[in-house]
Formats: sequence, C-alpha cells, structure tokens
Amino acid sequence: FIAVTSDTITVPTGLGGIYIMTGSGGWSGTPGTNSAIEFYINGGTSWRFPIGAGSQNTVTACTLTLALSAADTVQFRVYQDGAATRTITSNLSMYRLAA
Repeated sequence: FIAVTSDTITVPTGLGGIYIMTGSGGWSGTPGTNSAIEFYINGGTSWRFPIGAGSQNTVTACTLTLALSAADTVQFRVYQDGAATRTITSNLSMYRLAA
C-alpha cells in the first residue's frame, strides 16, 4: 500500500471497501495552541482533530471509519503550533473491514 519513501498510502486495485484508520501523535512536551492530527483523503478532504491549548495532552489518538475506493490516497499528518521545538512521533494503522 505504501512505498518506503512516500508519505501516501494508495488503496490497490480490487481492495476498495470500508476501512478503519487509527492515527496517533506524541509530542516530547505540550504541543502548543492550534496543534492537531489530521487525515487527508485524496489530497483534499480532511478530518482535523484539534489537540487544544494550554495544558493539553502530549499524546493523542483518533479513529476514522471510511469507505475508500481503489486508487484513493490516505495521508496522516501531525501538526504543532505555538510552542518550542518538540520531537514528534506518529503512527497510522489501517484495516480493511469489508469490501
């Protein structure tokens, strides 16, 4: 589904269906105002999950269930805004539930 040097997952031919995706992000300290994790589908449609401001958590996760077609693309992004430099780790898991 993904090339080693790519940040994009492409649904292969014949594997369209219902997918569940879980993305998580972790910051080495509070990430700051307007920080978020986001799913991008086909480079445009996005689902943004804001982290918050002030005393927000340094680890967060969200789950999204969508119907995806062959050739659809998925990207998962983690944002930080308004804080000192932070180390960010992230993870995306995708499972096909049904055709």
